[in-house]
Amino acid sequence: MDKVIDARGKVSHTRAFRVRRFLNWAPLGLTYAFLYMARYNLTVSKTALGELMTKADFGTIFAAGTITYAFAFLINGPLTDKIGGKRAILISAAGAAVMNVLMGLLTFILLTTDAQFNLVLWFSIIYAANMYFQSYGAVAIVKVNANWFHIRERGVFGGIFGVLISLGLYFAFDWGQMIVKATAAVAKDLNVFQKLLRSVLGIDATAGIDQTWWVFFVPATILGLFVLIDIFVLRETPSGAGFADFDTGDASSGEEDKPFRVKEVIARVVTNPILLTIAFIEFCSGVMRNGIMHWYLIFTNDMGYASDFFIKEHWGLLLMIAGISGGMLAGVISDKVFGSRRGPVAALLYGFMLVSTLFLWPFVTATNNAVKNGFVVAVERSAVQRTSPELGITIESIKSKIEDIYQVEDIERDGERTVWRVHSPEARDMIASKLKGILLAEQKRFNKYKGKEETVRIELSNVAVVSGVPTDGKAYLLGAAVILMSLFVIGVHGMLSGTSTMDFGGRKAAATAVGLIDGFVYLGTGFQSLALGFLTTRSWSYWPPFLLPFAGIGLFLAIRIWHAFPNSKRK
Repeated sequence: MDKVIDARGKVSHTRAFRVRRFLNWAPLGLTYAFLYMARYNLTVSKTALGELMTKADFGTIFAAGTITYAFAFLINGPLTDKIGGKRAILISAAGAAVMNVLMGLLTFILLTTDAQFNLVLWFSIIYAANMYFQSYGAVAIVKVNANWFHIRERGVFGGIFGVLISLGLYFAFDWGQMIVKATAAVAKDLNVFQKLLRSVLGIDATAGIDQTWWVFFVPATILGLFVLIDIFVLRETPSGAGFADFDTGDASSGEEDKPFRVKEVIARVVTNPILLTIAFIEFCSGVMRNGIMHWYLIFTNDMGYASDFFIKEHWGLLLMIAGISGGMLAGVISDKVFGSRRGPVAALLYGFMLVSTLFLWPFVTATNNAVKNGFVVAVERSAVQRTSPELGITIESIKSKIEDIYQVEDIERDGERTVWRVHSPEARDMIASKLKGILLAEQKRFNKYKGKEETVRIELSNVAVVSGVPTDGKAYLLGAAVILMSLFVIGVHGMLSGTSTMDFGGRKAAATAVGLIDGFVYLGTGFQSLALGFLTTRSWSYWPPFLLPFAGIGLFLAIRIWHAFPNSKRK
């Protein structure tokens, strides 16, 4: 097996090798990114479905998936070490594509038929199956790239891993929201791509229904395409692409001719104190990462942020920029400053997360308290006039419907526009989604999917703009804190799950190691999903203090592995 360390102690590859390595990990990495899109589109669908899927429902469904994902690694990690990363990524992409088709069909049935079924139960089952197949993705990408990257290059690969995660978040949130907007029954202010998508899908104004199911069908189609690309382009090892395999300098160094034994591989991972410490750090990362990225959008909706608030509108793009910055910064610092040690970088980033959580706390509390002052409801007379006259919707009837639940105070009224302040003595009742969902009237309309007439709800959101807390400097500071926390946690996750697993597991046990680590990530994700689904239903003031102890524990454990190296690196 070739050595790639030159006389100066630096890694040396030919240009042809670097080009072929790029052609190997690029489609593999994009497959992984689109797996993220097919994973976090559930969050986008929850926002689109509104009260059809409550926060508690979403928390339960997401928890079912993430807990399945965590325990699936007990099987899929060792299995991937045995069958190889290429087969694992094909299983992952194909299986996730099928599950997304099923979730799309379930959404189609929910929105277009009168069928009665347990939404939480069926979504939980299918989403759990989706996450089972998703669990092959992370172990596959680490398993393949463990053969292509020397230990001294892996800090940079950890940055690449963070980039791929960030691209996936961008695809999930920004592309997902663009798909939802493009497939809405009434589509406004569409860009060129959204208009093209709407045209390709044959959606017209007569449908009378939001076609939210496409947020599942589109990523399923993309994953199917990448299955075909990976079959023909991806290679497990350099020798499979016509290059010589080389000693990667990790914990498997010198074991190239040793036969693979599952028990030995598992024992190597579960008895390694460094890997176990990393696992508990990554449990905290699972809480912090998804406790921020998922719940921030739901928070902005509940607080009534304006729909064109920049951070909310471009959440996926900002996460991508933050993740790329955090991932690459962490990788370069690890390799260039700390001599390929991962612990110092994780400790620094967790320290920043702790400070950011403390900074976030008063802003969230102030925003939540501001909701007690109520929401502003603005009704344009022209919007009321566009409703069918037989429905009897008037400014007065709208006010009366709101007064059945809340207290209403006149702010402005002229011939064209009426504005009220709506408030309630109980702050927890004041969330934008509940106010927007007030039923004004019901209308019979033909549904071409059912082939018959159906009853359509006309809600307050159809005729009014509901605004909550102002999107002022405080809103931007809160959003900036959340973006920075995303930068820090993606940097940690890429460094530990994407890099340390290869270092300390070695090529032979890379998939088992990342299975253990990512399993803990998603145990943390499942825990926060249930906890925050329960807590935020009562008050958003519980959000930052819930996250704070996990930032502190992650920092403490990262300091414990400050000097950790794999054995072969010491030699």
